[in-house]
Amino acid sequence: MLQIHCLESTKKEVNTILSRFAVGPLKKGQGLTIGNALRRVLLSDLKGLAIAGVRIADVNHEFSTIPDVKEDVIDILLNLKQVVLKGKINEPTLSRLTYHGPGIITAKDIELPDEITLVEPNQYITSVNTSKTVEMEFLIKAGEGYSLSSKNPLPEGFLAIDAVYMPVKKVNFFIETSGNDSASNLETLILEIYTNGSITPREALSSASELLQKIFDSLTIAENVMFPLRMFTKQSQSEMKDRVNSALRRVNLEDAHNKMPSEASGGMQKRVAIARAIVNNPKYLFCDEPNSGLDPKTAIVIDNLIQEITHENNIVTVINTHDMNSVMEIGQNIVFLKDGLKAWEGSKDTIFKTDNEVVTDFVYSSNLFKKVRKMYLEDH
Repeated sequence: MLQIHCLESTKKEVNTILSRFAVGPLKKGQGLTIGNALRRVLLSDLKGLAIAGVRIADVNHEFSTIPDVKEDVIDILLNLKQVVLKGKINEPTLSRLTYHGPGIITAKDIELPDEITLVEPNQYITSVNTSKTVEMEFLIKAGEGYSLSSKNPLPEGFLAIDAVYMPVKKVNFFIETSGNDSASNLETLILEIYTNGSITPREALSSASELLQKIFDSLTIAENVMFPLRMFTKQSQSEMKDRVNSALRRVNLEDAHNKMPSEASGGMQKRVAIARAIVNNPKYLFCDEPNSGLDPKTAIVIDNLIQEITHENNIVTVINTHDMNSVMEIGQNIVFLKDGLKAWEGSKDTIFKTDNEVVTDFVYSSNLFKKVRKMYLEDH
């Protein structure tokens, strides 16, 4: 059963929380797939609050200076961009700041509604050198990701700020093979999540997981294949449908448009993944353990399909696999990696002749391949 364990949680700064999580056990190849999906959602799709605009008394544009105030307006906008807010709002909210100098203006001088709090009250905004009064009005919005000031419509008189809504600052992940056996069929996904303090990494991971589940549970096979077109292209609905129909025909799933992924067999799910990978006409195709969990006959079908699509579309296909049957069936250039480094490179022919210890220990741990090698060397 899949489990998620928090290995470590550290508050490095007021606005930086790091947690490390272990997700597993997973089958070979699943860690990379899940890690990429979670990373994208964590960085792009979680909601947060940010100051989207500010109106400063007697200031008409961002290139102004304010008498008796240390920073110019551009620097003030950059400092306001660093203010991290925590809370939930259903619509844009206004807040105000009135400061009588001299002194230092920080985030705690902003008059916020009860449903919004500051992660770092001491975030610096500007300094006032005299008894001057500085008045500001802020527009706070909820959103996702990063919104450039140029794409941020505001009421008249407000200066736009690049709004950083995303509560997750950084995500790293890597894969660990379970146990000491490098040929093990299990792996663990290690996630490192840094948040800005408005939510914890645990909350971020929970929200991202729920969002991914809602996305994929609600997609038919056709919608699943169309997903990268929606994400990375600006094609019309009819253009996307044509591309999806073509991709599904190529993998022999033309009658499966309206099926749900849960209704598909293991082999069908692999073909859906291939259709989704080729629907955007890539120059490169990366297949991570494409035969994992398949019976030998279905594995050969998937191997042949990948090989045919590679030749038909004149693309470069890179396959990461532990399946030597697949390597010998369709591999042209073969590279063995150990501890992330290239240990050997060659072809299907030279693999039988090599004395490289990494290759021989892995390939010829199987009695079948020992016999195949012996027969090959006797014939040559």
